[in-house]
Amino acid sequence: VNTSRMFDPEVALSPSDWYNMSEAAGQLNPQGIPYGFFPSSLPGLGVLYPVIIDINLSEERLQQRMQYLKEGAFLDPFATHYAQFKIASFSVDVQLYGYMTLSAAYDDAGFIQSKFTIEALEYRDYSFEGLRMSGMVARLANDVVLLFLVLLYCTLTILDAVLSVQAQRRRTATLAKILTRSRRQSLRQMSFSGSQGSFSARKGNMFFSGPQRSFGPQRSITDR
Repeated sequence: VNTSRMFDPEVALSPSDWYNMSEAAGQLNPQGIPYGFFPSSLPGLGVLYPVIIDINLSEERLQQRMQYLKEGAFLDPFATHYAQFKIASFSVDVQLYGYMTLSAAYDDAGFIQSKFTIEALEYRDYSFEGLRMSGMVARLANDVVLLFLVLLYCTLTILDAVLSVQAQRRRTATLAKILTRSRRQSLRQMSFSGSQGSFSARKGNMFFSGPQRSFGPQRSITDR
């Protein structure tokens, strides 16, 4: 757009250096002019119009980027519905990573409702250069002690599990021996009581005594 402060006539003379001018690319409007905005699909965010502001931008490029946001109506009460800012930083002095997410949206009354989250992650450089920094030796000692306690806990947990399995196996073997011995004693008692049956004949009567059965008086074969 030649009315924009960012308009560069030299770039406008050769748009094919910056855009795919073929009709199949879909980057041209019906008048054959390239679109000024292209949506991109980002993982977890869907289709958006992302703008990246890097810390390595020069002052001139940063001003151009801010002018692009202004003229592109990225923060317009009618054209903008939702905006999200993600800022990543790193502090060399405190060895800390920072990640801030700021979300803003217009409500029905036209006010901007926003919320933000801040996450921090400590970075510890245990190289020779990193250990020269203040407090890094103490951090290394703390981490070594913590690692030792974690390994000791894991070792004791595994040892306790092994001893529990061994004790369970001993209980199972002892119970099996007791049951086997009890069955053998029961079988011996049954065979001993079965061998006590007797057969006798007295006064012309015949008797049979054995476990749980008997025959009453019968006529003797010698009775006539």
